[in-house]
Amino acid sequence: PTLADKDFWPQAECMVAFLYGYRLFGIPQYLEAFANIWGFVRKHLIVAGVGEWRSLVNHAGEPIDACTGQPWKDGYHTGRSLTECVRLIKLFLA
Repeated sequence: PTLADKDFWPQAECMVAFLYGYRLFGIPQYLEAFANIWGFVRKHLIVAGVGEWRSLVNHAGEPIDACTGQPWKDGYHTGRSLTECVRLIKLFLA
């Protein structure tokens, strides 16, 4: 991968990090960054009808590897990050 390529797990972890940043500091740019990453993830990483995330896409969001499942890829990052994002967003709305 190049620096412009987007691996699935850093995108998942960045969403959580930006929501925590917003929770701790209240800086609106953190919430905007989360929304931008979530938009990218929904458009380019999540495979519709399958529910799994692509492993790697290029800077334009085009799949580099068409296979979503890999022996090394588990649901830790995607499942944990989405669960944590939902939890944090519920806190913001409470």
